[in-house]
Amino acid sequence: MREALVRTCLVGAVAALGVLIPGAALASSTDHAHWTFDEVDSATAFDSTSYGNDGINHNIVGDGGGYTFNGTSSRVVVADHESLNPGAADFSF
Repeated sequence: MREALVRTCLVGAVAALGVLIPGAALASSTDHAHWTFDEVDSATAFDSTSYGNDGINHNIVGDGGGYTFNGTSSRVVVADHESLNPGAADFSF
């Protein structure tokens, strides 16, 4: 449960960065997940890597240029997947 909560928080943090930083970064060949948050009113935050780590949006407003979170119940939930578990390796978001 804690691991899922951490992923939810990380995705929310990444989404917030995506809203604040203009221009979407491209996924590199070493990324295991990359969400551009450019969907419009979609129930899914699509992962642009080949891993398919799509997220499910809850109370998100997407306008094509980023997501807007309401500060209380908005979140993106990404299911657990082996590719998202760095073990003892370094990671970045």
